[in-house]
Amino acid sequence: MGEVPEGQPQRLFVKLTADFGDPQCFNDPNEQEGVAAVIPGDSSEERLNHHDIVLHLHGGELKQISHLHPYYTPLHYTIIFPTGELGYHINILARHGPQEQQRTNKVSETSYYVYRLQQRTLEFNAALLWSGRLFQQYVVDAWASTEQTKLNWVWHNQKKIRAEVYQGVVDAAAGDEEVTPQSHHVILPSSHTGSEQQMQQLFQDSMAICRHF
Repeated sequence: MGEVPEGQPQRLFVKLTADFGDPQCFNDPNEQEGVAAVIPGDSSEERLNHHDIVLHLHGGELKQISHLHPYYTPLHYTIIFPTGELGYHINILARHGPQEQQRTNKVSETSYYVYRLQQRTLEFNAALLWSGRLFQQYVVDAWASTEQTKLNWVWHNQKKIRAEVYQGVVDAAAGDEEVTPQSHHVILPSSHTGSEQQMQQLFQDSMAICRHF
């Protein structure tokens, strides 16, 4: 820019050319990209403990299995697992690292699917990663399975997370006339993604950051 005599008005034009990424990431999902899981029913104990997976055996009889059954994945995704490779089950032993940082001897369901979905140089899971819409269904199915497992644990371990203390405070604040064990709701801990306590914790953290800056 050349020198401009003092007192002479100037006109400047600014053009922003920074690349903010692919603008399509803000588009609404279409029928080719959007996937979802429809889970019917309410949050009753019967629903939490019941996953309607029924096998029609060669003999004609029907057999119901859990979503944690090792044969569920190869029977449901026969194209991805043509050799009948077993899926996740609760008895998969964990291999400890050099620092013995593993906290449990069994592989968690979340850790299993994290391992399965990683892309590696030696593509042992190439059929899974390149299966298109079927891969999307597999991912959603994996999420639904892990979420149900976590909810089952929370349902049966309310005493461990001291949910009755939190529930009593909520009921008293809401003005309930009588607080009884039969009237309490299932409390999700702050470690559960999307729970009321986690959202409140994130809100408080955000407000603390705003006050600091």
